[in-house]
Amino acid sequence: VQVSGGVPILSNQQFDAMSQRQRLLAYTARYAPSVLPFVVNAGIRQIKSGGADAILTSMYEQAPVDNELLKDKEIRALILNGYDFSVAQGNTAISIDSELVVQDWTDAFNRASPLPVHLHGKHDPVVVIDSVRDFALRHADRVSLTVLEDAGQLVYYQEPDMVFDAVAALFD
Repeated sequence: VQVSGGVPILSNQQFDAMSQRQRLLAYTARYAPSVLPFVVNAGIRQIKSGGADAILTSMYEQAPVDNELLKDKEIRALILNGYDFSVAQGNTAISIDSELVVQDWTDAFNRASPLPVHLHGKHDPVVVIDSVRDFALRHADRVSLTVLEDAGQLVYYQEPDMVFDAVAALFD
């Protein structure tokens, strides 16, 4: 079950739809990967010096649905804790992930499980719904797309029962 997951980044329009901070990371990963560790380290330093909240705010600056959800202190704390966990090991994992995100990994998808279920919020500010719908159409024989009209990227936190129901359905 893929929840607000990525799709292959194939066009500049996909980059242009991202939030400013996400776009900087993605463009660097795609066009200047040797510089990527320096960009990631800047973000890590900001998080470690107490700036995680500012990064979180900037990630969702154009995502009113997610911003509303982030007013919940428990959810906000969970996501900020995830930031701390992500940066604890340095820049390597984040850099590798960033480089993989901006590649066309369609072939790997085609070799993977034939049972993907994809839940995606219509208002996701990072992986915009048009990109997800396009991917689902190109792989209609293998992708079951459920678009949550009133959700953003934080679907897992907003609709946990729906996520767990999708997982449970795989075990019928």
